[in-house]
Amino acid sequence: MTSSATAIAGNPTQAPGPQQGQAPLQLVGMTAGGRKYALPIIVVQEINRTMPIEKTPDTPDFTEGVVNLRGQTIPVVDLGKRLSGTPNQAFSGSRIVFVELPYDQPNTVVGLAVEKVCRVLRLDPTAVEPNGEAALHPAVDGVGRLGEEVLLLLSPNRLFAAEELAAMRCASRVGPD
Repeated sequence: MTSSATAIAGNPTQAPGPQQGQAPLQLVGMTAGGRKYALPIIVVQEINRTMPIEKTPDTPDFTEGVVNLRGQTIPVVDLGKRLSGTPNQAFSGSRIVFVELPYDQPNTVVGLAVEKVCRVLRLDPTAVEPNGEAALHPAVDGVGRLGEEVLLLLSPNRLFAAEELAAMRCASRVGPD
């Protein structure tokens, strides 16, 4: 690890952004669809091993189905398929990252199926390049560099369109057959 990132277990901060004088970004790094991503730790509710997922009808193609998490029916999305069109590869280290989408009223919890969770890290905001003209994906806020490693920094507010969230919410209410 370079000086721009260090492993942490501290308190969360705001979403990524390349602003000078800002506190280090606290992120959860993960791999999905063969790419490396990071989310602000503040939106991560918990990380679990893969669990049985019940398929649901009439949901976006990147939706794997729903899971029962302590009595709550939560939609699960293949993050690789959602962001790049490349489905996740199944590994023994595969995880579901449960995130609370802060912009939704009421807040919605969604499970993001990922190939693996790499680590929790701090990233100096000066090591972040904004998502520029190339516009990798609307959900990508910027690119974080950790030495030779490149992380695509995700904005939880832009992971899903309103109609996608509505379809997932509907599937969650109906639940598994």
